[in-house]
Amino acid sequence: MAAVSDGQLRSFHALLATSNEEDGEAFPAFATWWSEVSSNSEFDPALCLAVFDPEGNIAALAHCWSSGFLREIAVAREQRRRGLARALLLHLMALLRERGLASLRLKVEQGNRHGAEALYRSLGFRPEKKGES
Repeated sequence: MAAVSDGQLRSFHALLATSNEEDGEAFPAFATWWSEVSSNSEFDPALCLAVFDPEGNIAALAHCWSSGFLREIAVAREQRRRGLARALLLHLMALLRERGLASLRLKVEQGNRHGAEALYRSLGFRPEKKGES
């Protein structure tokens, strides 16, 4: 698991785009996406993490804002159900604790077909009550 280098950004974007398209969601082109991400005041390249397969391809990724909000997480179809998302989340939570942040926050679509809700619950995540943020 490592922070993504500049040379890996297009592969990072490609996995995000594929993952979103599998769910029927449009994803912006690389230039648009990168402009939005890199210009955000909460962007920290150390919080763009990837797990690589033996051939050096990105098998899974996570992108978190410096405030502790999980912006993106994706696992390549052929790499799913191997614990990669769990490992990324645990690593992100440790990084955030080192930075003095008490929690990782995220949003998830109810009924997510990839089992994200169960994963998040198993890691101790709980829904916010209305009015909390």
